[in-house]
Amino acid sequence: MPGAALREDRRAFPRAGVAGQIWVHRPNCRPQRSLRGGGGINLGVPHTLSNISFNGAKFQGAAPCGKIGDQLEIALPAIGKEQILIVGHIVRVEEARAGCSVAVEFDHMSQLDQLRLSRVMGVLLSRPPR
Repeated sequence: MPGAALREDRRAFPRAGVAGQIWVHRPNCRPQRSLRGGGGINLGVPHTLSNISFNGAKFQGAAPCGKIGDQLEIALPAIGKEQILIVGHIVRVEEARAGCSVAVEFDHMSQLDQLRLSRVMGVLLSRPPR
């Protein structure tokens, strides 16, 4: 697929392939849990993370989670029991038979979450490719 190769050539940061559950807060969704635990202000729906970099991620869900430009809050697992909370916006949505694939670009995260993401990326990028 030429478009995918072109996107890969323009990447500023390396991407790590990964499979794991993340929680996404999206407009007009029925929340299933708090992103930050009890009393958290953000609610989320589970999605499956497929790859991540220092400035974005791609994940799959059962239903479309918004349109290009929509802002999302994403909770990723970190090392140990920690979580990384990131605010980003949708840059691509691809619908498929099994749901939809969404690419997001990260807009904001705390300094602590930046450190946590850096640690996770260090581990993921040190693994041999699948």
